[in-house]
Amino acid sequence: MNDNPLGLRMAGQLADEICALASRALACGLGAAATREARARVRRPIDHMRHAKFESPAGEDRLAPGAAVTLCLSALVKRCAPAALALLAAWPALGADFRLAPNTGMRASAVQTEAADLERIVLVDGDQVLLDCGARYAPLQLRTRGGGTVRIAPAAPCAAGQRPVFDGRRPVGAAQAVAGTLAGQAGRRGFVQQQPLVQVFAGDQPVPRARHPANGYLIFGPQTMASATALPADARLDPAMLAGATLLARTQEWLLETRQVGADGRQLDQPLRYPLRTKAGVFFTGKAWMLGAGPGWAHDRLAQVLTVQGTGSQVLSVALDEPLLQVHGSAGVVVQGVDFFGAGGNAVDVKSDRTVVLRDLAITLSGGNAVAVAGARLAQVEQLRIDRSGADGVFFAEVARAEVRDSNVHGAGLLHGASPALAAINAHRTDASVVERNRVARSGYIGIRVGGDALVQGNRVADSCISLSDCAAIYTWRRGRDDRRAPVRILGNLVLGAAGDTSVKFGVNDYFSGIYLDEWTRRTEVRGNLLVDVAQGIYLHNAFDNVVAGNVVLGARAHALLDLVDAPIRAALGLPTAGTPADVTVQPSEPANRWQDALLELPAGVTWARIAADDAVALRAANARVLVLDGAAGARAPATGVPRCSVLLPLPTVPQLPAQVLLCDSP
Repeated sequence: MNDNPLGLRMAGQLADEICALASRALACGLGAAATREARARVRRPIDHMRHAKFESPAGEDRLAPGAAVTLCLSALVKRCAPAALALLAAWPALGADFRLAPNTGMRASAVQTEAADLERIVLVDGDQVLLDCGARYAPLQLRTRGGGTVRIAPAAPCAAGQRPVFDGRRPVGAAQAVAGTLAGQAGRRGFVQQQPLVQVFAGDQPVPRARHPANGYLIFGPQTMASATALPADARLDPAMLAGATLLARTQEWLLETRQVGADGRQLDQPLRYPLRTKAGVFFTGKAWMLGAGPGWAHDRLAQVLTVQGTGSQVLSVALDEPLLQVHGSAGVVVQGVDFFGAGGNAVDVKSDRTVVLRDLAITLSGGNAVAVAGARLAQVEQLRIDRSGADGVFFAEVARAEVRDSNVHGAGLLHGASPALAAINAHRTDASVVERNRVARSGYIGIRVGGDALVQGNRVADSCISLSDCAAIYTWRRGRDDRRAPVRILGNLVLGAAGDTSVKFGVNDYFSGIYLDEWTRRTEVRGNLLVDVAQGIYLHNAFDNVVAGNVVLGARAHALLDLVDAPIRAALGLPTAGTPADVTVQPSEPANRWQDALLELPAGVTWARIAADDAVALRAANARVLVLDGAAGARAPATGVPRCSVLLPLPTVPQLPAQVLLCDSP
């Protein structure tokens, strides 16, 4: 070690800095602020020494990471033992504060930490990453270790409109421009772009992604030969035009799969889960010829060219497939009071085996999941405002207990139109979950999805199932007959609308349900929910031993209540395979579902309408017999001033939800 002058020099410089900071901390009586500052300034070089390989100028002797730290501490003790030992004694009690430098293109000041430096540090219990109000930050990836908690938050309370923002956009530079007019058409700009893109922005506005066909699907006809590995011959497009394109294939009414088309224009990079066959539907993205007359973009993976149309001379930026804030490791994580804009991948991506708290976050235009939490012992998601995501709004994977409360999720799975998103709030892969008092609106597929041991209570779920079918506002299922997880309770929720895309249709019936208990769901309680304008109010499919009580269904297009057992399941249970479910006597091992209290259904010919609770003009002009008033949480739209109407039904069991049902005479 003594033959390593570079290691000695760095250790000595580090020891000098620790001495100065230790003395300062001692002069302040080892106050928390002084000691935290000392840790923040010293942690960076110490972490660097842990991971770097130090060599002598001749490149002969190498200093191992452990020896580097030992050398540093030896120099520290020799130079300022009393102050250093006092500082090190207080070291475990306090974390460090790292003031992250904004993404301004300037180097950080003495009190700020560059993102690149912070990403090299492994954060530990008590560390804080502090953000400046009004500042914008580039994507950040952090690592943690040990127990305790790491916190990411503003350095001080921020005024309205001045919260820190993680921004996923990267500017498209003039150096990337492709010379000449593209494809012989004015109004198009081309740029060399090697990395795959997820989003393109003109100024602060997203540019639509080009696709073919522009709307709907190419539907395969009766002559289609099924294939999971290649495009059928009746794709009706020249393979040369499809080489390198992205395929989105509706291989089931409820499933949209994504694959890449190979250089031959036919083969797929990976087999599909279900083959392309008769009645399947597909569309493509990623080729400049797919651009229409309006604004749009296409990134050709093979040519590595981004083509943008209809944006004039506006400044362009792109979002790559990467998280905006990624925190992976073994410490707990708290993220609070921060905004996220324009993520290419997940906006917030946390992997931890401890507690994860995400509170008071605004997440706009995320290409992947708005929030993804994996492995946590407890995940608490509160007061989130999510606006448009390419995948799920809130997604959990292998989380012991997940809690989602008081959050707004809008446009999950609809950022680019139809996408393979599963749910606005997806708590299926959890051991236990609580989803309550959330407002979910316009979901591409399911609104709220849970597994076993779940409470879904007091949520407002509007306009689910926009892109897919065989779907519901609130959904649960089991993996098979032997999956006997703890029961689910679905209590006092408001569902307003569920109707999706039926252009791809393999079966006869369309399922757009308010509440859907699927495949071996058992011992679930469905009570006191109000379900309006759905195909099936409550749908039980191969589900047993459930209780449905005190629910209200208005305007069901097919069934207020449907209890269906498929013929193969009946045969497996030794039950008659003919007749309706009501005619079937279920074996004692699979008890029949139990109904308590009748569902309220509108008589034939009775009209109804859904009106905003604060729209007095529409309320007075409405000529429907039944009015569903939809308003802000806790609002009570009075029937006063509309004497012909009386309150037929406040929402049962959960009166704070934003709905009333009025029964009115003819105007």
